[in-house]
Amino acid sequence: MLFQKLLETDDFTSYDSRSDLKFVQRQTRYNPDVILNRRIVDRIVKFGIAHVFLRVWQSVTKVYYLHPDFVPSFKNLQTILSIIWNCSDKSVALSDCLVKCGVIQLLLSELSTSKFTNSDLKDEKALYLVKAYLGILHNIARLCTDSRILFRSANAVEVLQ
Repeated sequence: MLFQKLLETDDFTSYDSRSDLKFVQRQTRYNPDVILNRRIVDRIVKFGIAHVFLRVWQSVTKVYYLHPDFVPSFKNLQTILSIIWNCSDKSVALSDCLVKCGVIQLLLSELSTSKFTNSDLKDEKALYLVKAYLGILHNIARLCTDSRILFRSANAVEVLQ
């Protein structure tokens, strides 16, 4: 029910879906019980968190989410990135799904925009986003067997220099 609601939501630029995203985020936080943590992540992946990520991304990138007028957009992006970052650290299936969805190119493209390349990253929001994007890319590189080929074809080294 919760994931179905998130998968059917088109607009993540307001706080309407924030509580649902925060609930999922709380489930992905560190837990010393590694087996339980992996089961939770497997369930979240099975319910379609990669597709929720894409829906949030498509919605919030229509606005300048770093601007103070769009705080709900930034908060929703921050929350879904936290979920994906935490889950991609534990799930090969999610990393593979993110690759199939084009997330490598998406994140690299975002990192190469002027809001990050022309910035000294003193803005805490921008700094968080860079860390999250790089953390997710790192997890994909670590868990996907053909990551070297994928990152080469996406010109990752050139983009990140």
